[in-house]
Amino acid sequence: MPNTYSLISANTLSTTALSVTFSAIPATFTDLVIRASARTNRAATQDIWKIVINSDTTANYSRTALRGLGSGNSGTPVTDNLTSASNLYFGGLDAANNTTNTFGSTEIYIPNYATAIVKQFSAHTVYEENGTYAEMEKIALRYAGTSAITSITLSSFYSASFIAESSFYLYGIAKS
Repeated sequence: MPNTYSLISANTLSTTALSVTFSAIPATFTDLVIRASARTNRAATQDIWKIVINSDTTANYSRTALRGLGSGNSGTPVTDNLTSASNLYFGGLDAANNTTNTFGSTEIYIPNYATAIVKQFSAHTVYEENGTYAEMEKIALRYAGTSAITSITLSSFYSASFIAESSFYLYGIAKS
């Protein structure tokens, strides 16, 4: 990891949790990076990440996603768009009916988070079942709020809980 990364917050769950919130994010960095390895207790093989910024649940979110699907789902790439949503959501989160001890991974990169502009950022997520199905998603995200980002909440789109051993890290990238 480059020397410019500074760990702001780390959270490895010891029990289930409906959400994880990074709050009081300092404005002392230029960019933010979130890295997570998580699984939920949703009764399905896959769940969906949900992100809310600064507790804002108005129609300030949009995204464009490119999804690469493994051979268990025809292997065909899929794209989709979302506009005027009350949160950001995207795939790549393992759930209870998937292979035991398999966790989905994601990285979210947020440049210029402390500036008074619309925030455009990216995410990369991977989900797999240790069988014939795997999925990788690259997402272009947009948050129309112009306030500095001071809190980010991650949760399950389906209101499931993250299970114990799910881990969440927030890094700041230092100003040069």
